[in-house]
Amino acid sequence: MIDRIVSYASQGFSSTAIASMVNTSPEYVEQILQDPQYKSLILTEQQKFATLKADTELESSYTQLEKRILRQVTESLPFAEFRDLTRAMETLIRRKQQLSMHEHSSFVVNGNAQFNTVVLSIPRAAAPEITLNSQREVIAIGNKSLAPMQAGAVRSLFDTIQKKKEQALLSKREQQTQQMQQYIPRAVDVTTIPEDF
Repeated sequence: MIDRIVSYASQGFSSTAIASMVNTSPEYVEQILQDPQYKSLILTEQQKFATLKADTELESSYTQLEKRILRQVTESLPFAEFRDLTRAMETLIRRKQQLSMHEHSSFVVNGNAQFNTVVLSIPRAAAPEITLNSQREVIAIGNKSLAPMQAGAVRSLFDTIQKKKEQALLSKREQQTQQMQQYIPRAVDVTTIPEDF
């Protein structure tokens, strides 16, 4: 709980807001915030947050600059020489490859699949508590535990889901067939047709 209080305080939340988020009294939060040990932690977290914010703003600036340059290149294409177009194309391809490698969640290195972690920037107040095991794998998020399954169990689960979908589809088709049969006129009995017809 203290970690969350420090985290929220470093993001600038008031002690009343922090107290409601961690379900405690504002007095207790104030007591923690006045402790010199926690004050230094809050200051450190504020510096980390400021650095992260500056990095995000810098990346945003680069992205905006890149868009403006691409727009200018696109507008000047009819007047460009072949070597300039080739150089611009190579630069764009290189940048696109860098972005795609960064965006993909996994790629193969020396025959082994390597998985990257996706980093999301969300306010700490909105982030749930995450519990890790000894191998640093997520085993719980908030008060919900994650139950890892073996590959066979996952396949079995998907097979069961597929069978249920197929059964639901068959049932729906049978209902549609029955509904259609109600509207189809019954076969006429030849014996009831008058002879002078």
